[in-house]
Amino acid sequence: MTAIHPTRFRRDLPEMLSVNAST
Repeated sequence: MTAIHPTRFRRDLPEMLSVNAST
């Protein structure tokens, strides 16, 4: 995973989890 900003990571993390849960 690329070194992204912690803030963005925390915002993308829940989104990714939501996508994974949706699948």
